[in-house]
Amino acid sequence: MVLAGDFRHTLPVILHGTRADEMQVCLESSYLWNDIQKLGLTTNMRVHINGYPSAQQFADSLLQLGNGAITPDNQDGCIARQRIGRIVKSQKELKEAMFPNVAQHFIDHSWLCQRVILVPRNEDVSFMNKQFLLELTGRV
Repeated sequence: MVLAGDFRHTLPVILHGTRADEMQVCLESSYLWNDIQKLGLTTNMRVHINGYPSAQQFADSLLQLGNGAITPDNQDGCIARQRIGRIVKSQKELKEAMFPNVAQHFIDHSWLCQRVILVPRNEDVSFMNKQFLLELTGRV
């Protein structure tokens, strides 16, 4: 049997449970865990192929965050978002930061492959797509 994934993202959901309850029933707490051979990936291929230092820094920050290696900034246990990535004030600023001069570059596949915007809601995706299409009207 092959299991894949990041176990930080695959904890079981326990209705009204605490984090301790979730950890108690996860695979790593199972009696089977001692018999499982764990193999890990060592190279982030997206970063490796493109070779962008900023992408490597971001990937390293995410791993540090996931491993609990980033210490909280204050007593409340929170970590400032600025320590992990760039903060923008609007969707327009986000679009310009990630896709500057998109009208000139949109036909360059390698340029597009270096960029991505992840958003939590479908309505945000629709808004961003409409903004891009307005810039490309008549050019596509």
